Amino acid sequence: MESMSTLFVRLWCVALALVAGAGAHAAADYDAFIAQGNALLQAGNAGQALSSGESAIKISADRWEGYALAGSALMNLKRYEPAADALSKAIERAPESKQPALRDLRRQCLLAESGYPSVANTSGPAAAPAAGPDAQVQRENERKRLVAKLTWTDPATGLMWAKYSRPAEYAHANFARATDYCAALRALGYADWRLPSLAEFTHIYHFAADSATVQLDGDLAANKDILRYLGFWTSTPGHQDGEHVLVFEGESVSSRNVEGEGRVGGWLAGHSWNGAIVCVRDPKRAEER
Repeated sequence: MESMSTLFVRLWCVALALVAGAGAHAAADYDAFIAQGNALLQAGNAGQALSSGESAIKISADRWEGYALAGSALMNLKRYEPAADALSKAIERAPESKQPALRDLRRQCLLAESGYPSVANTSGPAAAPAAGPDAQVQRENERKRLVAKLTWTDPATGLMWAKYSRPAEYAHANFARATDYCAALRALGYADWRLPSLAEFTHIYHFAADSATVQLDGDLAANKDILRYLGFWTSTPGHQDGEHVLVFEGESVSSRNVEGEGRVGGWLAGHSWNGAIVCVRDPKRAEER
């Protein structure tokens, strides 16, 4: 008759074998969902590809491929905000060799969400270059049109601001998303967009307490009714580590970087804000480089 210790060892070995078998089976299922999802994506069936990616994530939330598949599918479905979030999770888990391509996809999501066209697609379908003395004038007029459509330059400071055309879609942004968005922005081909400092932003921001309305100079926002609910992030550090200053209802509020919405105290006690983004660049500084 087996001793209790021998029986325990045998049972333990059986348990380990079952766990190993289950793990191998789960890994195989995971890989199958990824392969199936990629095939569906290639075939243009983004909805089912998304389902495959979500199924893979349920099997293993620690692997990166499921998030990458889900992000790509969401991007094809033009659901850019959740696509960027899924790709961020993929980047956190992916090996270094895979991260550049994933970052590029996430950058494309942020740009697509913003509504800002790139230089390559702002002028419509490609056409044969214009010839003759009018060609340069035509190109210059087109560039001026795009500059007026996408940006505003403050005559007092010389700073160029990206027009904030769809405020509602930028709400609930935390500080990391705000900085990533500006860093990824390529409006008019410039790659030096950034969050403004508190001093820079308050120069163009005006709050009327009697009517509780907000105005941004330069017609930067198309939908002014929404602005009163937004807290605009700045690059100015807050009162404590891990905080930056945002501007909400005419006040400077130190908020934790991880928050995309919240409530404030003081005379604004109980008022809710949603994190929002406006990007700026300094043409003079760019010329000095």
